[in-house]
Amino acid sequence: NSSVAQSSLGGAYLQQGNYPEAQAHIANALQADPNNYKAWYNRGVIYLRQGKPNEALQALDKAIALNEYPKALFTRALLFQQVGEPMRALLDIEKVLAKEPGNARAHFIKGDCLEKQDNLQNALSSYTHAIAYENEPLFYLRRGVENAKPSQNAAAISDLEYATRSKPDNVEA
Repeated sequence: NSSVAQSSLGGAYLQQGNYPEAQAHIANALQADPNNYKAWYNRGVIYLRQGKPNEALQALDKAIALNEYPKALFTRALLFQQVGEPMRALLDIEKVLAKEPGNARAHFIKGDCLEKQDNLQNALSSYTHAIAYENEPLFYLRRGVENAKPSQNAAAISDLEYATRSKPDNVEA
């Protein structure tokens, strides 16, 4: 009957990709405690992975209303990014970065959203911040593509070569 235990078990099933079991335990958690923000977050993640953005948004909004914690904000930003709402994604990502300035993935999402708004210089800066915190080939790839736009060819080639060497099967690189 523990909301925390049910939510944790749901989270474990979520990590395994067993969404029916995860949903059942998360429903039990919310029945025991409708204010369990982590259960609402887990429900949002399940819906997002199942391609149900409206349901995911409702669950994430509830989680964030209960506790504006970075994982929920980050996930909602991802959702906004995926549905083509970069301005809304940026609002959440800025809150994540205020709490977790070293979050490489948040810097990457910020760069992507800025890129979609044709804000090249700030997108490049965000990608550079992401690279400073995590040596992820995708970050180099995106910075390389952005560097090519203002004809920063040497920087673009360097980033794209790194992305290709690090992940040779990356067709885009």
